[in-house]
Amino acid sequence: MKKINPKYSKWLIIVPTAIFLVIFGTIFALSAENSWEKLNFFQDNSQESREDTSESKLVEAKIQGHDEVSLLLEVADTPEAQTSGLMHRQNLEENNGMLFVFDIQDYRTFWMKDTYIPLDIAFLDENKQIVDIHANAEPENTQKLYTSSKPSKFAVETNGGWFEKHEIEVGDLFNFSF
Repeated sequence: MKKINPKYSKWLIIVPTAIFLVIFGTIFALSAENSWEKLNFFQDNSQESREDTSESKLVEAKIQGHDEVSLLLEVADTPEAQTSGLMHRQNLEENNGMLFVFDIQDYRTFWMKDTYIPLDIAFLDENKQIVDIHANAEPENTQKLYTSSKPSKFAVETNGGWFEKHEIEVGDLFNFSF
């Protein structure tokens, strides 16, 4: 049996330890940021998962001062649901949409990857006040990003042009509970 040269033996400990620390550090950093969805481990791109909303949580949302108008919103409160959003939908019923519920208030960015219909995106603060509206986000455009101008805790996606049609503006308050 061949002996290992003592001057190289320290590398047999250092290299595997360094590799372990890099892998462990990456896993720890991703879990601390709640960023597993960025790795797409949980992303299910099957069309069936996007079309079936029978098991989704639904909430009715009203906008203060616009009592005649309401939205029926699917609740996306998990990283998996937030990652997929309204992707792969061929249509969206009038006065329907999706409510994104985040753990903390922060700047939010959305894109239209695999989204086939134009959407309005409203960002809401922790008081459910609209802080930003992006109208008619362009379907399937992965180059353009839609970012909140202020920190937000919620986002609402609905059919493109919906907010303008109903004269809903920045500063208006949503009312919903779930």
